[in-house]
Amino acid sequence: MKKVLLLSSVIIILGLTGCSNKYFNDWFSSEQNETDKMCQQIIEACKQQDSEKLKSLFSEESKKRIENLDTEISAFFDYIEGSIQRFEGDCASSSESNYGKRKTELDGMYLILTEKERYCMNFYMYSQDDENAQNVGIYKIEIALESEVAEDNFIWDNPPNGIFVGGQN
Repeated sequence: MKKVLLLSSVIIILGLTGCSNKYFNDWFSSEQNETDKMCQQIIEACKQQDSEKLKSLFSEESKKRIENLDTEISAFFDYIEGSIQRFEGDCASSSESNYGKRKTELDGMYLILTEKERYCMNFYMYSQDDENAQNVGIYKIEIALESEVAEDNFIWDNPPNGIFVGGQN
């Protein structure tokens, strides 16, 4: 009981002094910046219809696992109607450490706006993998119309690697 009380007191004191807040804010903002940059690169590839640019964002490991990446990229480009005006979003992260070897996964969740439609896009990537550098990069992109995602029965339930466009769920 004393340990719990002591730990709680330390957390409260750090929270009040701002030390932990700065650490957590810096940590979350750097992850947000990283996913924002990746989203910007995805958007630029879409605007330029540059399949090689989009393909280069995928990890080497996922490129080996995705059988028809070129076809999936074409379907992704074809799915987005109109020119992209802006995007906004958020990220989630998880990390693990195994004997000092770190692995960090980032999940970007973005709203993409064109002059014709509104899309929800998720992408999943490893920003760091000390055990296997071949995993660093995107391994999955999902995109669907915002109206489709808002339906009661909609779920993102796609295989672990690839590009998945709406209507397949």
